[in-house]
Amino acid sequence: MSGVFSEVSSVGVSAAIVAEAGGAIAGSLAPIGSLFTRSLSAVDKEKQMQILLITSDNLLRDQVKVGLQQFPETQVTCGESFPGVNLLRTVDFELVFVQLGDNPQDALVLVHHLRSFDQTTELIAIGDERIVKDLSREKQKHGISGFLTDPLDVTDFFRLIARMRSRCDDCEPLPAR
Repeated sequence: MSGVFSEVSSVGVSAAIVAEAGGAIAGSLAPIGSLFTRSLSAVDKEKQMQILLITSDNLLRDQVKVGLQQFPETQVTCGESFPGVNLLRTVDFELVFVQLGDNPQDALVLVHHLRSFDQTTELIAIGDERIVKDLSREKQKHGISGFLTDPLDVTDFFRLIARMRSRCDDCEPLPAR
């Protein structure tokens, strides 16, 4: 299964991610909580917010994963292209991030494929400012819940995550499979 992996971070991985990201988001995240600690044992596995991140950009992937480490109730699965999207067929994700890339039309094919079998999962598109501006007018048409610009703005990222978490909190927990 090329390009798909799931990772629960540890101290060493977090340090490597921050180093690869040039430490750019580490300083911004530090006031929110302990950047390098995460206790999954304290979180009920059935109540974890499952998040899927579809991107081929290692820096973007690492920035989102480090940002989400602030929320111990989240578990991030990363994938690329169609194999990553097809994970939605086997796992109930509450939130999906899709990178639009340089050619948003290719990304929209991916989004339409996702929506062909899943119309309810919250979908966040990530792209450069010009692409986000163009697509934001048609977000309902594509089933997109929200947008983030790349490079990520930390304030916008956490505001969006807070909004998605509150929506998830309002939902009933899914039964165990």
